[in-house]
Amino acid sequence: MSLRYEGTIRVVLCVLSILVGFAVLEVGCRLWRGPGWLFTWPNLVVQERADPVADMWRNYIYDPVSGYALRPQLATPDLHTDDDGFRVVPGSVPPSPARAPILATGDSFTMGDEVRDDESWPAQLMSLHQRPVVNAGVAGYSLAQSVLRAEALAARLMPRAIVVGFIADDIERGAYSRRFTMEMPYFVPSTDGGDITLANAPPSRVRDPRTTLTLTERVLGRSMLVDTIVRRLRLEGPWFADRRRALSDAEVERTVCPMMRRLAALGVPTIVVAQYDDDMWTGDSTARDEESRLTRLVLGCAAAAGLGTLDMFEITEAAVRAQGVAGLYKAQGHHTALGNRLTAEALSDALTGLAPP
Repeated sequence: MSLRYEGTIRVVLCVLSILVGFAVLEVGCRLWRGPGWLFTWPNLVVQERADPVADMWRNYIYDPVSGYALRPQLATPDLHTDDDGFRVVPGSVPPSPARAPILATGDSFTMGDEVRDDESWPAQLMSLHQRPVVNAGVAGYSLAQSVLRAEALAARLMPRAIVVGFIADDIERGAYSRRFTMEMPYFVPSTDGGDITLANAPPSRVRDPRTTLTLTERVLGRSMLVDTIVRRLRLEGPWFADRRRALSDAEVERTVCPMMRRLAALGVPTIVVAQYDDDMWTGDSTARDEESRLTRLVLGCAAAAGLGTLDMFEITEAAVRAQGVAGLYKAQGHHTALGNRLTAEALSDALTGLAPP
């Protein structure tokens, strides 16, 4: 037998051994999950994606400007929306030409996730500032989506002032054209960074998760062995998340200053307020440094555009030292009623000089 032929045989035997090993492990994983899995082989990636997307979209509807928004007349134990899909601000009177509202846009921190309607900072701002407040915050929004929503609603509501809330993660979200099977608009920077172009607008409606699978997800998505390895290594996020990145970190950061200039072009007194999730006090130093850097980027661009700015770091840090993280943050990392109260008080003071009641 020639050495070349013998080498080929060894390679073939090695490959077969590996395949048999994988087959045995696959069967073992299926038996471990339950004998019924031996006879059903669905794509587990599709299954994992479909359930949370369906659950999230139960409270949201398609929006041609920002991709999605809260469903009008929503009523859950803690969250209610009005006919326009804005979160209810208890006690707020309808806006009128004589009492133009304060428009609040932003992410889940503005919306007031994990607290009651009257505990969000827009609701508490209304009671402090004695002016109608429209809470147009939506969970999961990128900074780009918050800016687009502010533009659209400013033309419609003619607000007395605008408050745009953000956390550092909102900048990175703007790098995606799809997250959680949801298509999202995003801004693309020019080559010199001086201007931006709106892309993926209007975004398409939510997609069937089966239509967004990559080749790898189609082939390996049916494997219980792969599913088990992913879960054991805690790689669920990268494997199951249905998202498409459109921009690099550097590119999305180049869109921040132009977005602030777009807000300034509205001609409405505007405050950009930086808030912080609980990772700022519970995460590692590298993550904290990055969160601080991105926050400074946004606030610096806002100030350069002539907008008002409010950094909640020092106020929040002092409260965390006094009350502990649990006093300022709920289980999923959003502010408690106290955390929102601190934001409302700081904003009320800032708005008094910018847009008096």
